[in-house]
Amino acid sequence: YIVLAAVFTAGLFVPLMNNDAGEYALIALNMAQDNDFVNITRKGQDYLDKPHLLFWLSALSFKIFGAHSFAYKLPSVLFSILAIYSTTKLGTILFSRMTGILGGLMLGFSQAFIISNYDVRTDAILTGATIFAIWQFISFSADKKYSHIILGSLGLAAAVGTKGILPIIVAGLVIVIHMLCHKRIMEVFHWKWLSSILWFFLFLSPVLYCYYLQFDSQPEKITNGVKGMSGIKFLLWTQSFERLAGQRNMVNNSDVLFFLHTFLWAFLPWSIIAYYETFRDWIITIKNKFTVTRHIQFALSGAVLLIMLLMSTSQFKLPHYLNIIFPLFALIAAKSVMRFIEEKNKIPSWMSAVLYGISGLYVLLGLVLNVWAFPLSGIFQIIIITIACIFLIAAILRKSAFPLKPVFITILISGTINLILNLNFFPQVMTYQGSKPMADYVIANDIPKDSIIGFTHRSYFAFDFELEHDIPEPQLAEIQQRSAAGESFYILTDKQKLPELITAGVPLRQITSVPHFHVSRLNLKFINPATRAATLDSLMLMKVN
Repeated sequence: YIVLAAVFTAGLFVPLMNNDAGEYALIALNMAQDNDFVNITRKGQDYLDKPHLLFWLSALSFKIFGAHSFAYKLPSVLFSILAIYSTTKLGTILFSRMTGILGGLMLGFSQAFIISNYDVRTDAILTGATIFAIWQFISFSADKKYSHIILGSLGLAAAVGTKGILPIIVAGLVIVIHMLCHKRIMEVFHWKWLSSILWFFLFLSPVLYCYYLQFDSQPEKITNGVKGMSGIKFLLWTQSFERLAGQRNMVNNSDVLFFLHTFLWAFLPWSIIAYYETFRDWIITIKNKFTVTRHIQFALSGAVLLIMLLMSTSQFKLPHYLNIIFPLFALIAAKSVMRFIEEKNKIPSWMSAVLYGISGLYVLLGLVLNVWAFPLSGIFQIIIITIACIFLIAAILRKSAFPLKPVFITILISGTINLILNLNFFPQVMTYQGSKPMADYVIANDIPKDSIIGFTHRSYFAFDFELEHDIPEPQLAEIQQRSAAGESFYILTDKQKLPELITAGVPLRQITSVPHFHVSRLNLKFINPATRAATLDSLMLMKVN
C-alpha cells in the first residue's frame, strides 16, 4: 500500500495529456469559472458525450485547489482507493479476508488501472463506483441490511452518471448470475430489491434534470449534427448503443479479438493467472451443471467473460473500456493464488515462473525507458529512485518461506518501475507535448490570452487548460477577414495547417516554435533517441499584422 500510494501520488503531478484528459479538465474548468454546473460546454459549444459526474467532481476540486493537473486527477485517485477497498470487502464476503486483501492489491497494481490515475479519463471513477455498487448488492444478498440497497443504488447511479449504462449491465450480470447459482433468483422480485430502481433514479435525477435543461427542454438545438437530441435518452441508451452499432462515425476497430488480447497487457502482471482461473471456473461450472462449487463464485468468472464478449461486438473499441471489470478479474486471480496456498501451501511452479518472468520484463522495460530512452536527471529523482531500488533488492534477496513471496516480489517490482516512470519517464515525455511549453511561453512573455486563436489540425485542450482560457478556433475565412481589416492577433498553428494560412495570404510572423508529439500514442520511433526527431510535429505561435 505504501508503494501504491507513492505511485499514485507521483502520477498526480504528471501534466495533463491531450486529448481526453485535457479536454475533460477544460470542461470542468469552464464549469468552475462560470459557476454553471448544469450545462456541459466545450469551447462555448454544447457537449453531449460524457455525463456530469467527472466534471462536477473536478470542478469542485478546482474550486478548492485551483486549476492544477493534480486537482483534476484527485477525484479519480480517491475513487481508485474506493475501488481497491470495495474489491477487498467483496473478496472477503465471497472468499476470505486474505483473498480480499490480495484482490485489492492486484487491482491496484494492474497496469491499466495505474495508467488511469495519471492519464485520467472517466475510467477510475467508473470502476470505483461500479465495484462499490456490486459490493453493496452482494452484501445485501448476504445479510439483508436495507442500507446496502440504498448505497448500492447510489454507487450505480454514480457510475452511470460518469459514463452511461454499461455499469448497469456489469452489476446486473454479477447479481443475476450470483442469485441463479445459489438458486435464489426469485428473491430479486422482493420489494427491497425492486426498490433499488427507485433509489437509482432518485440519485441519478440531478444528472437527468441537468440534461433535460440543457437539451430536452430546447428541441431546436443542433447537437452532434442532429437537431433535437434528448440528453436523457443519450445517457440511458444512445451513448452506449451507438458505439456498439458503430453509429455517428464511431467505427475504429473491427477486430473481434481486440479486448481478449488487449487484456494480456492491460491487466499485467496478473492477466495470465486471471485468464487461467476464469476458463477453469467455466469448465468446472459447466461440468457441475452450474451448481455452487467451493473456490468458485461463478458470478465473477461468468460475468467477466460475457461482458468481454459483449464489448467485442462493439464497432468502437479502446483499451480502457476493460477497466470496469478489473476488480472482478483481480478477485478471480487472487482466489486462484489463495486456492493453491490453501491446498498445497505454495503456488505452483508455472505460476511463479510467469510472475518472475513478467517481473523481469518490467525491469527490462524500466531500464530501456529510464536509462536508454530518457536517462534519469535531477538529484532528487535519483535519490528517491535509488532508495526504492535498495528496498526492492533487499526484499528480493531476503530468504523467506512466505508462500506469497512471488506475488509480492512482482507487486514491488511493478510498483517500483511505475514509480520511476511517474517520476522520470513521463515528466520527460511530457516536455514533447507542445501545449505545456507553449502555454509556459505565453505566460512568461505576458502575451494576452484573449488575443490568441487556434488554427490546428486537432484541438490542443491542454493548452487552453494551462492558460485557464478557452482559445477560439475560427474558420480560415474569418481569419482572412480579421487580418485584412488590419487586426493584430496571435495564431497557434502546426505543420499541417500552416500551409493553408500561407496560401490564403495571411501575413504571419513567427514568435516561437516548440516540438510536439501526441504522447498518449507512444511508439518505438519516438522512444528511440536516434529517431525521435523525425517523429516530432511543431506547434508554432504566429503574430498577424
